Amino acid sequence: FPKTLVVSGADVFRSDDAINFTKVSTVHPQPLAIAASNTDFCVVGANGFIAKSTNYGSTWQTASSGVTVTLMDVQYLWSHSLWIAVGDNGTILTSSDAITWTVRTSGTTSSIRKIAYDGSRILAIADNAILRSTNGIDWTKTDTTETNVSIAHRPTAGEFIRSDKQNRIYTSTDGTSWAEFNWRENWSSFSIGSSFA
Repeated sequence: FPKTLVVSGADVFRSDDAINFTKVSTVHPQPLAIAASNTDFCVVGANGFIAKSTNYGSTWQTASSGVTVTLMDVQYLWSHSLWIAVGDNGTILTSSDAITWTVRTSGTTSSIRKIAYDGSRILAIADNAILRSTNGIDWTKTDTTETNVSIAHRPTAGEFIRSDKQNRIYTSTDGTSWAEFNWRENWSSFSIGSSFA
């Protein structure tokens, strides 16, 4: 069973069965997201914080992100062997090793909140925009009238799903054309998390 890491406050907890967790280390006092490649893990947080672990969270190496903004999400793009982190002021960073990071042009100055990845297409949501890329480096922006909150990819359905501040849900199979989904007919509430393709 693959190892699972969870960050809570400054503490990092590890599990071999995704049921029983043990504290293994401390990291940044305000970690906001964590992601994994094969055996490496990467954490991002406030003030441009990025750290990498190669031993399942036992120890962490702090990276130089080159930015001081809050970083809100991080993902590992398996088909590109590339890490990507996003955050305030339209920040997009990429790295091949989670240590040396390069700033990319996003086309927006809004906060970029979340990343979704289906194995070939990468989507990121800003307050009033959707950003698209096929390589994590070059991005195109489409403005939205909605104020976006979260986005994820649903592998079983083969679609992206995003939400806005009015608690509306939209789905898309290509990341370009979106249709509103009336979740109130089927659900009492919802929460969008992250998923690997």
